[in-house]
Amino acid sequence: MKNLFLAIPILLILVGCGYLPATDMDDRLTFDINRGADEVLVDGEIAWRVAFATDELLSEYDSYVEFAHDERGRRIFVVPYITLYDFQWIEVRQEEFKDYQQSVLYSAGDLLVGVPFVTYHWELGTSPHRGLSFVDANGERRYFAIGAGQTEAPEAEGWFIIYEFDNL
Repeated sequence: MKNLFLAIPILLILVGCGYLPATDMDDRLTFDINRGADEVLVDGEIAWRVAFATDELLSEYDSYVEFAHDERGRRIFVVPYITLYDFQWIEVRQEEFKDYQQSVLYSAGDLLVGVPFVTYHWELGTSPHRGLSFVDANGERRYFAIGAGQTEAPEAEGWFIIYEFDNL
């Protein structure tokens, strides 16, 4: 199981460096491990974006939704480009190599376009333990795991691994 968690970041690095064709990845999601922020596509449109939350970034917004339950790790920032209905910040667990939502840590109601959600991401550099879910415009609940890590290069903020999963 440890090898599986190591394989995911290695594959993402290889895709980012052009060693593997990007078509091997789910085309609904895009990754750019070199910039510390990622856009997530749902049905071909940018649905939301995640970045490390900085005071400078937060100062660009008049308001945001914040959940500070567990202040370990780094703050992350999720900004919706579409309304994320019944938005939930969730704990993600894995059982027999399948992800599932273990619990809802925070429910924000409908997260509107341009109103960010800010929270802490626990355990940087490990398999995803946090994520989000929402109901899309078609009434389908979508689940996304978010893994985050810190790079050693001082000019880089870190990286994210984001993937959609079907809840058990």
